[in-house]
Amino acid sequence: LSIQIGQSGAFLISVSWYNYWKEFCNNNDISNESIGPIDNSLLVDSDNVPIYDKKCERLDFYILTPQIWEQLKSWYGGGPEIPIRVIEDKVHG
Repeated sequence: LSIQIGQSGAFLISVSWYNYWKEFCNNNDISNESIGPIDNSLLVDSDNVPIYDKKCERLDFYILTPQIWEQLKSWYGGGPEIPIRVIEDKVHG
């Protein structure tokens, strides 16, 4: 599944949680208890308002397709959910 420029309904996920999840996958230990819920708290302010404009893709967050986000959320819960519209970065291509 790939993300297209202009696509609505993509979602952000914290790099730290996603990388932690990948480590467990690589170790064949992907049970809900060992991972814990998705934690996107570093991507929102104290009022749960997204602050992704102050964050960097691939350093602070990854962009997921709706299908992947929904699957991870159904397995692990957590959040908050941060939907975005994908735009082209004119500076970085």
